[in-house]
Parts: sequence; structure tokens; C-alpha cells
Amino acid sequence: IEGLEASLFSLAQTDQVPPGTSAGLQLTQVVYSERAWAGYSIAKSLAVASEQSQRADMLDTLTDAAVAYLNLLRTKAVEDVRRRNVENTRRNLETSRVREEVGLGGRSDYLRWVAQLAQDKQNLLGAESQRRQAETEVLRILHRPATQTFSTVEAGLDDPLTLVSSPRTQAFL
Repeated sequence: IEGLEASLFSLAQTDQVPPGTSAGLQLTQVVYSERAWAGYSIAKSLAVASEQSQRADMLDTLTDAAVAYLNLLRTKAVEDVRRRNVENTRRNLETSRVREEVGLGGRSDYLRWVAQLAQDKQNLLGAESQRRQAETEVLRILHRPATQTFSTVEAGLDDPLTLVSSPRTQAFL
């Protein structure tokens, strides 16, 4: 307790105890202190600010992870499109080669598809590079080693979890 004072006066240092020994006790209690309330308010505000800062950091990390994951899904979709373009161009190249052999197409048509295949392969390599970069970014945000592989879940419209997790469906459940 703040302000507690006790005093006992005795002359016990000598062998004789005087006839008058006195003892005293004084107790003070602070009822209101502006300084104490200000310190309490500041400490409380600092604790709330610290909690909010931690929450903001967590939300920022979640946002970064979500954006990185969606970017990874986008780059995987682009890579898939580029891979299918290479496959289609290969089929068109084979068709143009056969047409040239039969006499229905010229050499220029065949060479155009050769050039297109080279361009499509270059685009595919760029898409693969972007996908690897997106995977590395997701792993970095999740604090996982860069050597670890990261697999995504491809969900379509026929996925049963999509229907169940829909807010419209949840309203009826």
C-alpha cells in the first residue's frame, strides 16, 4: 500500500527501558490520482494497439498468401493454355507437312507452322518460368523451403464442396 509508514521508538539500546515508549502507525490511501489513471489508460491503450498490430500483420500475411496463391493458379492456367497451343501447333505442323507431300499445300505453309511452333515453345517456357516464380513466392510467404513442391487444388463447377460452401447454400442449411 502506497504511503504506509510505521514507526516504533524505543530506547532499547541501553539496558534500561525508559518508562515512556511510543509507537505510531500512519496509513494513507490515494482515492484518486490523475497520474495513476493516465498511466493505466496509456498501458491499456498500448496493449490494445499491440494486439491490433499483431492482427494487422496476420491479415497482411493472409492477404499476401491469398494473392500469391491466386497468382499461382493464374500462372498454372496460362501454362496449361500455352502447352495446349504447342500441342495444337504440332498437329497443324504435321497436317501441313502431309499437305505439302500430297501437293495440296506449299512449303511456305509448312515453314509458317515451324516458326509458329518455335514461338509457341518460347511462350510455354516463359509461362513455366512464371509458374515456378509464383510457386517460389507462395513457398516464401508460407515459410517453406524453396525445394519443396507445392500442389494446388483444381476446383471446378462440378466440385461438390463448391456447392456446399456457397453462401446461398449456407443460408438454407
